Parts: sequence; C-alpha cells; structure tokens
Amino acid sequence: MDELNALRAACAGCTGCGLAATRHSVVFGVGPCPSPVVFIGEGPGQQEDLRGEPFVGPAGQLLDDMLSIIDLGRHNCYICNIVKCRPPGNRDPQPQEQDACFGWLERQLRLLQPSIIVCLGRIAAMRLIRPDFRITREHGQWFERNGVRYLAMQGKKVLLIDADPQSDLTACLGWRDSDSLPQTLTNKLAAVMREESQDPFAGILSHEEKVDLVPSNLELSALEMSLVTAMSRESVMKNYLSQVKDNYDYVLIDCMPSLGMITLNALTAADSVIIPVQAQYLPAKGMTQLLSTIAKVKKHTNRNLTIDGILLTLVDGRTNLAKSTVEALRENFGCRIRIYRTTIPIAVKAAEVSSKGKSIYAYEPSSTVSKAYTDFTKEVLADGRQKERLHASHEHTR
Repeated sequence: MDELNALRAACAGCTGCGLAATRHSVVFGVGPCPSPVVFIGEGPGQQEDLRGEPFVGPAGQLLDDMLSIIDLGRHNCYICNIVKCRPPGNRDPQPQEQDACFGWLERQLRLLQPSIIVCLGRIAAMRLIRPDFRITREHGQWFERNGVRYLAMQGKKVLLIDADPQSDLTACLGWRDSDSLPQTLTNKLAAVMREESQDPFAGILSHEEKVDLVPSNLELSALEMSLVTAMSRESVMKNYLSQVKDNYDYVLIDCMPSLGMITLNALTAADSVIIPVQAQYLPAKGMTQLLSTIAKVKKHTNRNLTIDGILLTLVDGRTNLAKSTVEALRENFGCRIRIYRTTIPIAVKAAEVSSKGKSIYAYEPSSTVSKAYTDFTKEVLADGRQKERLHASHEHTR
C-alpha cells in the first residue's frame, strides 16, 4: 500500500497533458491494494473532480447498487479511470490525453495485481481489451490477456437539449434559476444565426448522473420570433448540434408542447421522434396535427426523419378513461406507428422527483415509474440494435 500511496503522490503533480490546467483535483483511485477486482472508467466527472474520488454521487450509487447485486462492496475492489483529470465539459478523453495518463494506470495495475478487470464504457474497453472493441456487441463477454480476465460494461454518453422556454428539464435537473445561467440554448442558436464563432461546448452543464445538458430559459421565446426571418431558419439547431454531436452517443431534445419554430428546428435536427402522449382525451386528440407537422418536415427539411413510436404516459389503469384512450390510440394509429409495449404509470414519486434535481432512478430506483422507464429504455435500445442490423444487412446486399 505504501508504494501505491507514493504513486498517488507523484501523480498529483502530473502536468503531462492539457487537462492539468483545467482540473480541480487529480482523481487517482480508491480501494485496497492488492485488489482482486478493478473497475476502470473513462474519466472523472464534475463531482469526482470536486471531491477527488471516482464514481461518487448518483453515478456512484448506481455502481454501488451493481456491486451489491454480486455481493461486492467498495471495500474489497479498486475503482479508477483511464485518465485522472476531468476532461472539460465531460467530453471523451482525447487519445493524447489517454496516452499521457496510461502510464499511471499501468503502474497502478502492477501494484494492484487484479485477476479481474471490469471496463466501464467504450473507451476503457478499447484501451484495455483491444482498439477495435465493439462495446454494443461485445459487452458482457469475458476476455483473457496475460492471465487477467476482462469484462466490458456498456455505458452511453448523453447530451440533453432543453428546447422549451419554460426550462422544465433544466429545473428538474437542479438548475432552477435558469435566468441566471450565463449561456443557454438561446446563445448557441443566436451565434449560429449571426454566423459568429463560438465554443460549442461552453455553457454545457454536467449533471452528477453522467449526462450533459444544454439549458434553456425564457429568452428562447424571444429568439423564436427572430427565427422567422433568419436564413435557413429551420436548420439553425441542426447546424449547432453538428458541432457537438460527435462527442455523444445520444442527443435527446426535449420539445415544448407546441409546433412553433423551435420545435420545427428540433424536428429538422432529429434522426427520429418519440411521441409521449398522456392517456387522456385532449392530449390524444392533438396527435393528428403533430403527425401532419412531422410529415411536412419530412417532406421539406428532413427527409430521413422517422417516428420511433408513441409512449403512453400518466397511465392510470384503474380508470375507464385511460383504458378507452389507450384503446383509441392503438385503433387509430397502431397500424401506422409503433406504440411501445411499456407504459408509464401515474405515480406520486414521479411528481415529487421534478423538484429534487435528480432522475427517478437516483431518487426512487425501486418505484414503479423507475422500473417502467427502465423497461422503456431497454425497448428503445433493442429497436436501435434491430435497425443497425437491418442497415448493415442492406449495405451488405447493395
């Protein structure tokens, strides 16, 4: 353990790459030495950088829950990352940053002498197992190198876009005073409209649950009026997202419940649409107008736009209204649009969480709503994998 502590002290003064200039602290790792099991992530997030410890906050809670399932605690495994300093904006660590830091990890592993290494995410797996590792296909499989067994666990890098002037998404994630934020989606879109150079990642907020957010506030309403006279007005958001999307696996745009210029921009920028519909009469009635708008966007500004499906929310299975609304949606739209098998039930916990600054998974992981959203996520990811297989098959036969 003395050797590991000496290595930690030496690493604390590392200036081997540009991350040293922006870090708050070096996140070296925690756990016993030697350690039979080592978990290796990609890089520290905001909370880890502030506290100097890997996987803390809700992200750490998720890891703790996973460890408890296999009867393993933090006290008998070691946890660290590929890079020891936080990349700005929680972006992926760049190859040169990984190279600069990898020597520290190699020396850690020689001291820790693990028999099992668990790679948490794509970058860790590509660095430790092999460069062409495909985590979407190979996660959960065991590999062996030099007597050490490796397992990769899948993680996704997600960017959330709050495209609603009411900024409900921003508030729900903990930034309630959105009007005081120095940069929001309004600034990003305005810079594109004026053809000004900007740092596209500046102002992106990093949530402790490992998701990033482009926030919003009421200024977005005023910008919507300016979009009416802008050049290529429907493509402003698409042009902004083209500057950041390659750093993420998924970009999710939360739209306002109206069909104005901001929503048209979101539809033009999107690859696909998921339509949440409350299991009530009036929300279901608006489906026809929304589908008409999506059809026009597909015809004029985004030929490749698809509808992934309809998600039924606030479902109260005890009422006849909910049951009849669900039946009507399936009867009128089920033959044209997929209606997800998973439905989101109405629940008190779902209403409570909006004021807690965290997701339902972190607030009440055992609730019916949390389980429903987990099932829905699995359903969406399964559809995505099926589309990838169909696309690969189509490309192969061309």
